[in-house]
Amino acid sequence: MTTKKPIKNHLDVERRLRKAGWTVRDGKGSHKVGRGPNGETVVFYKLHGKDQYPKGMRCQLEKALAAAGVISLFVAMIAVFLM
Repeated sequence: MTTKKPIKNHLDVERRLRKAGWTVRDGKGSHKVGRGPNGETVVFYKLHGKDQYPKGMRCQLEKALAAAGVISLFVAMIAVFLM
């Protein structure tokens, strides 16, 4: 069983999304918008200092990151079968 790493800050979220094939752009103010390959979007904001995301936003980000991981795993499996 694998343990999922906790979300540290906005840079961690951005890095994980980009690694999974999502695009991340600046939104209004300190907000960021991530768009997945299937068109799903997630909005998050930059954290300052030792702040943490609220529980609801953490759940939304974890769901998006989990979906991103499943999609990238699926794409990798297809690539292996096509070789």
